[in-house]
Amino acid sequence: MQNPTYKKGFFTSAPSAEAYLGDLRADGTVALTANWDVGSYTLTALRFISDQATGTAPFTVASTTVVANLNASLLGGNAASAFVKVDGTVPLTAAWTTAYPLYFPVGSAAAPSMSFVGYTNTGWYYNTAGRIYAAVGGVNIAYFYSGGMTIETGKNFSIDGGKITSHVIANGDSDTNEIDSYTFSGGYGLVIAACSTDSATAVWRLEATTLTAISVNAAFTATKDNAATYNVYFESGALKLQNKVGDNKVVYVGFYGI
Repeated sequence: MQNPTYKKGFFTSAPSAEAYLGDLRADGTVALTANWDVGSYTLTALRFISDQATGTAPFTVASTTVVANLNASLLGGNAASAFVKVDGTVPLTAAWTTAYPLYFPVGSAAAPSMSFVGYTNTGWYYNTAGRIYAAVGGVNIAYFYSGGMTIETGKNFSIDGGKITSHVIANGDSDTNEIDSYTFSGGYGLVIAACSTDSATAVWRLEATTLTAISVNAAFTATKDNAATYNVYFESGALKLQNKVGDNKVVYVGFYGI
């Protein structure tokens, strides 16, 4: 077999096919017989196909640099559906335990930080006054703070079984002769009244529908239509407050008992 003559980058005589036996061929008919290192050069092609069986990594990457546009159907052996998405379109499918804190946004009564599926205006949130609020239907019901718990004005507090209940029956700026009431058939406990504008308070013991004075300021009575006083009394199955003092009096009356 005669080898072709090569000079200054070109053959001086045409090479025969035998000259290339054993060499890598462009038509792929001659396979590699050993590992191939192209050095500092780049291989460019339309596709890379590995026929390596499962159990051995099909390729190895030394660099930790992110590969742009690399799109794989599995990550760590898991499909994309196995991962929770930050936009909420793929939620948790089972209980999740973490040893680390979870942080939530501040939130509001209309959009609590922690809410429920289908009830996004009901749940818990924090505000800048250092309070954790309970909101139901977008309305604040109560809040917890370093001093304890407070029920919002105008909201009721009760414990199942009727053991303890609390009802605020009147509050706000009351006009003269205005009557506010809370309807119930009576009970046993305490009725407490206070007027913030006059610094007056009253406490009665309630037995059925009878009010017995415990500590009552002269500004309060338990008699309807008494002149120039705040009158707290039972009538027609309701505990009522009657303001006979004057306009713009901020008065609160609450029942606490069973």
